[in-house]
Amino acid sequence: MNKKQRIVILIGVIILLFNGIFLPYEGEYRRPRSENVKAYLGYYFFFSPPQPFDVRIEFGFYGTDKSLMFFHSYVLTDRVWLQIGIISIVIIGLYFLFKTVSK
Repeated sequence: MNKKQRIVILIGVIILLFNGIFLPYEGEYRRPRSENVKAYLGYYFFFSPPQPFDVRIEFGFYGTDKSLMFFHSYVLTDRVWLQIGIISIVIIGLYFLFKTVSK
């Protein structure tokens, strides 16, 4: 493994770590006797996910605290796996691109 390949692997691992630390979230408002409403909330730190209060504000509701039980958030796992796959393919491609032919 040459120097360029080591750099590609190091940068790829760092990007994958950040991909696992900052996750994409979607919020949901569960309306009583009606359809649920979903909205993309963005990326949040793993140890500080969006709380029901944050989700409620994102939907534009400023009601009572009793209404917080209708709001929740969850990680978009499909998007996380897609990002991991794309990042891995790019890392593998760059690894082989920088491979030198030795005799």
